[in-house]
Amino acid sequence: MGQRRRSAGRAAQKAQKAMSLLAGLDVGTTTLKAVLYDSETGRIVSTADEPTPVSHPRPEWSEHDPQQLWQAACRCLRAACG
Repeated sequence: MGQRRRSAGRAAQKAQKAMSLLAGLDVGTTTLKAVLYDSETGRIVSTADEPTPVSHPRPEWSEHDPQQLWQAACRCLRAACG
């Protein structure tokens, strides 16, 4: 019975640790980057990147679809969360 309590305590500690992360998202014109930081130490915990979706409807034109950017951002954050 005591062992279960310790396991539950460890699970709670891990959950608390997960809650102390900060996420940064950089949506650039060529690459979208996500970085997870430990909010207590400031150390980088994880990173992920993905090409920024861009279309070229005419010569010398570039467009970013907000929905595609949002989907790419979600994929990138999920990858960083691993």
